[in-house]
Amino acid sequence: MMKRAVEALERQDWAAVVIEFLMVVAGVLLAFQISEWASGRNDRRVRAESVERLLHESEQDVASLRELITEQKSSILANMNVTVANLRDPAPSPEVAEAMRAGIGASAVLPKPIAPDSVYRELIASGRFGEIGDVKMRDAVSNYASMMSYLDQAIDYARQGTSRPWETDSIHFAYDAKAPRKRRVEVDFRKLSADRPAQDQFFGRLGSQQFVVSNYDEALKAAEAMCREVARVAGKPCRPSGRTRAD
Repeated sequence: MMKRAVEALERQDWAAVVIEFLMVVAGVLLAFQISEWASGRNDRRVRAESVERLLHESEQDVASLRELITEQKSSILANMNVTVANLRDPAPSPEVAEAMRAGIGASAVLPKPIAPDSVYRELIASGRFGEIGDVKMRDAVSNYASMMSYLDQAIDYARQGTSRPWETDSIHFAYDAKAPRKRRVEVDFRKLSADRPAQDQFFGRLGSQQFVVSNYDEALKAAEAMCREVARVAGKPCRPSGRTRAD
């Protein structure tokens, strides 16, 4: 092509020169357009894959929080509520006494949810999160991330209030390899029924549990909203599944 252009210039064949020039420009533009198209297709593929991975992570987050809340409410809070109702009973029935021991023993257990966030952190670190494009979805994801950060701080705050050991003659803890958390709760119910400091401390722990569980609930709402929005962008339903654990 360049040889023909030089020959056309030597002949002063301006029409041929113009044609050759236009062909060169058209070739460059076509190559640029093909490159742009390929780059755009790759970007769309990367965004689609990112949303797909984010949806899977969102489903795990919802499942993790639901599992934690169910366990906390049906086990720890349920036993603590039985304890509250019978704190002044010097001789509770064996079933009630067992629930009270479980409630007292777990009253300081304030687990943090193990909700994966590696995909979200990767998207933030790489700068691809802002390129996903859907503002409503990004807002839902960011709101969930903020809620989880607040939840982490709330649990740390509540743990400070429950970290003080029992200062009472009515409640003792003994090592037991077969018991949950490797310790057995020993309660003198007659003494506990008249032990106001121990009762007050228990009520404080109950308040901390209720405070944390209410924050679990708010985090779950944020996780469910995030999962719905990510699923909408992905064109798939949000189907939380899988079993996780809490620390």
